[in-house]
Amino acid sequence: SPSKEVYLNLEQAEMLYDSLRLHADAFIDKDRAALQSLFTVAGAFSSPEKNLCHYTTSVHGEPLTQGTCFFLSPQLVLTNYHVAKKQDPESFSEFYDLEQTVQSFDGESSAVQTLAVSPLHDLALVKTEKSFAVGPVTLGYYQEGLSSLLVSFDEEGTSIERYIPSPEKVYFEKRFLLLENGVLGLASVVLPRLYSPGDSGSPFFQEGMLVGLLSYVDEKDMNSFVSPKIRTFLSEVLNGVEEHD
Repeated sequence: SPSKEVYLNLEQAEMLYDSLRLHADAFIDKDRAALQSLFTVAGAFSSPEKNLCHYTTSVHGEPLTQGTCFFLSPQLVLTNYHVAKKQDPESFSEFYDLEQTVQSFDGESSAVQTLAVSPLHDLALVKTEKSFAVGPVTLGYYQEGLSSLLVSFDEEGTSIERYIPSPEKVYFEKRFLLLENGVLGLASVVLPRLYSPGDSGSPFFQEGMLVGLLSYVDEKDMNSFVSPKIRTFLSEVLNGVEEHD
């Protein structure tokens, strides 16, 4: 947990942090098509656990940090910016012999390449070297008052689903949380229960649609923050890629 928390309004946050850093040259036609399909797929997502994955940063083969991630397509993966940060070219990864890998629900692993990050919304889009068999994803917008589903890993590495009723256990916080390490998480949805820090990046669903990622766990106050700006982030990425072309 951070030793000091600072809350900012939207205008202050946007002045301090980038809403998008895009590595457009890393995209190919297949990546762009996969992003476009996310905005056209309809219907509820029936088996989210098949797209769940582990995100690991290692030094000389020894795990340094671990988080959770989620496949949007056979090669495109979504996680938190703070989980993938050391893969970001603008971070200090050049000073360390760091390796970052994604491990699928079935136990297959692949190295990754960063495509886009949003420090403002604590989101990152990466691409695996290998292609994985995963299900289609439907994007949605977070809706206040709807029950939610958080899918994550337990201590044995098995996926678990946690149903969160609303409005009793989910409420809005219209502010940004500035963390000690400089990562800014959008604290728009707050879950008043404690999850493991390794759950960062776990997908958050409403009515079978992906609406957010678990972003930050405050062990002191036993709150968990969800970043609900997935659709906005991916739309900005797609627009940036198309403008680059």
